[in-house]
Amino acid sequence: MIKEQARSITKEAKYLCYPVTDITVKLSSLADEHGLEKEMEYALDEVRVAQNKLESAIFRCEDVFYGVENDWVWRTWNVSEAEREG
Repeated sequence: MIKEQARSITKEAKYLCYPVTDITVKLSSLADEHGLEKEMEYALDEVRVAQNKLESAIFRCEDVFYGVENDWVWRTWNVSEAEREG
């Protein structure tokens, strides 16, 4: 349950690309108008790398929740077991 909640939050990272794409298209067009296509392509490569790293980092946040539900079940069972014995 908690993993699915985390995933529903992190999948919003997929939509981060839209404003970045709008910006990069505008910058690319401006560079084309002034003969700076190659220079802009190198700069935009850095943007793409940074965007991929950001998306990956957001998706890795899901890992925090892996095993949480199983741990909760295990702790609950052990507490109940201890109460029955005590």
